[in-house]
Amino acid sequence: MGVQETWAGWGSALASAMFLWAMFSQYFSDILGDRLGVYAMKLVYLFYPYIEITFEEYTGELLRRSHAYAAVESYLSASSRSKHARRLKADYDRSGSGSGSGSGSGSGPGSAIILSMDDHEEVIDSFSGAKLYWSSQIAPLESHSISFYPSPPDRRFYRLSFHRRHRDLVANSYIPHVLDEGKAIGLKNRVRRLYTNNTSYDSYDFRKLGWSHVHFEHPATFETIAMDPEKKRDIVDDLIAFSRGKEFYSRVGKPWKRGYLLYGPPGTGKSTMIAAMANLLDYDVYDLELTAVKNNSALRKLLLEISGKAIIVLEDIDCSLDLSGKRKQEREKSEEEVKKIGSEENKESKVTLSGLLNFIDGLWSACGGERLVVFTTNFVEKLDPALIRRGRMDRHIELSYCDFEGFKVLARNYLGIKEHTLFEKIQRLLEERNITPADVAENLMPKKVKEVAVSVEVCLTNLIQALMESKLKSAKGEEEMLAGTVAKVVEEKESAAPSTLNDVAR
Repeated sequence: MGVQETWAGWGSALASAMFLWAMFSQYFSDILGDRLGVYAMKLVYLFYPYIEITFEEYTGELLRRSHAYAAVESYLSASSRSKHARRLKADYDRSGSGSGSGSGSGSGPGSAIILSMDDHEEVIDSFSGAKLYWSSQIAPLESHSISFYPSPPDRRFYRLSFHRRHRDLVANSYIPHVLDEGKAIGLKNRVRRLYTNNTSYDSYDFRKLGWSHVHFEHPATFETIAMDPEKKRDIVDDLIAFSRGKEFYSRVGKPWKRGYLLYGPPGTGKSTMIAAMANLLDYDVYDLELTAVKNNSALRKLLLEISGKAIIVLEDIDCSLDLSGKRKQEREKSEEEVKKIGSEENKESKVTLSGLLNFIDGLWSACGGERLVVFTTNFVEKLDPALIRRGRMDRHIELSYCDFEGFKVLARNYLGIKEHTLFEKIQRLLEERNITPADVAENLMPKKVKEVAVSVEVCLTNLIQALMESKLKSAKGEEEMLAGTVAKVVEEKESAAPSTLNDVAR
């Protein structure tokens, strides 16, 4: 028999086998096929003694990023493990800590480079004598159900493989070790972010609801804030005690959160105070725009997306929504007016005072921990007392006009001086006139490039002149107001005189 006849025989046999398998699959039940699959897998496991555990990047109905995946990512990015990988991904370390597996200088946003495992890469780890194999995987995401929630384009996950004899060691010791160490590395190297909620929302499209962010790089600290030193020290001590009070809050049965109400005239440093809080505690900042939130349900969903170690900020709370004690009365409108503005009213936020209170200290506020809720307002008297009572806004901090102690802080920041002969005159003027720290800082700022190297007397003189002009304007304004009041009284008396004379004549 020749070679051609032999290959022809094999081809005929293979074709017959494929035909028989197709007939089997068509006429026999799926249950039998599933049973055969189960037995086949058992046969494979008999000769393949390794167990695999996967850590998915996104989990849950809303597809939130898994904390376990993030911890594994940080753990594997450490230099002691990622140095064994051949394919790596590089990114700038915005924190400048340079704790990745490699570092170098560059002109990018950071001075160090973070290296992490690339897709389809594998590294080997060891723990208590056991060898463990980590691989970074990516695959197309297959979705067989219709969902209103967004889904990532690809499925990313880490796969951990190990011999089955190490199962108890991995489950009870190794995985907790990886998650704890990865979380610690992530907190050390994390870059703080400034979040804002999206301005559009559709109840049928979750993708329009959520937070977008940028890197938070505000340089403010409590040392640079123009405020009484004792008051600053009290605030700093309170913040540090809160950040270390996890066990205390658990013992007294309260959610680990604290409310701050910052109030005072515009330009007194409320936003700067928030930035200093974030820099002191190393917290992210969530700037919540209430007018962009559709309703109370959307507000709760935003709350669930906020991580721990966060400052939730609602600036100018008196202007965000109608949250004052006196509710606006419904005004009568003609049919034409209703048709004209009806579509605009539908777009307005339906967040209520009750919904905001639940957001602050209701049951939903306990979802998560280590959070500060900060309100700012220029007119504290306009706010509903229920909104700012103790227990919701635990600390009420008034940021008022600049005093002499605050001026000295600004003089040290802007001019680098602690004493000057003009300080006595400035102190006297500050006692006579209210001026905000923002106005003081503006006058201490050199107006021209050439003034930077000039004596500090130029800047101090600018401030003295501004204080004197502000004082004169105030006096002139009071005189004009007084003259207007007198003229109004005289006018009222003159208008009432003729009617009085007529009554007498009658």
